[in-house]
Amino acid sequence: MSAPAPFEKQYPSVGPLIVAVADWFRKHRGHHASSELADCTPHDVERIAADIGLTVADLRKLEEMADDPLLLYRMLTALKIDEVELARADPAAFRDLQRVCAMCDSKRRCDRELQAGDAAATFEAFCPNALTLKSLT
Repeated sequence: MSAPAPFEKQYPSVGPLIVAVADWFRKHRGHHASSELADCTPHDVERIAADIGLTVADLRKLEEMADDPLLLYRMLTALKIDEVELARADPAAFRDLQRVCAMCDSKRRCDRELQAGDAAATFEAFCPNALTLKSLT
């Protein structure tokens, strides 16, 4: 298993669960052509989603995007936002930022902007977390 994600230290009971679910998706997606959730009953999918605090639609989208990188931590660094302080001061906002980032459709552009060092100036044009991030800067 890889090193703990920074948010795991702030959320010892939830962080490992999120990482475990994401790792499970990554591991099993390579072995099955179809969705792992397709093998579950609708009731089981609803229960899984509820257990980790997501809607069924969000859980399905998370499964689709499980292999995509979470760029939030790099974006926070680019915007000079202390992720540890944010997680401590407003854990609900931090979890929401993570959820939105995980399901973002602009990851390629975000990665390009971060690599180029332009993200702090351009994130409002593409980032679905822009309003929240702007309020934190």
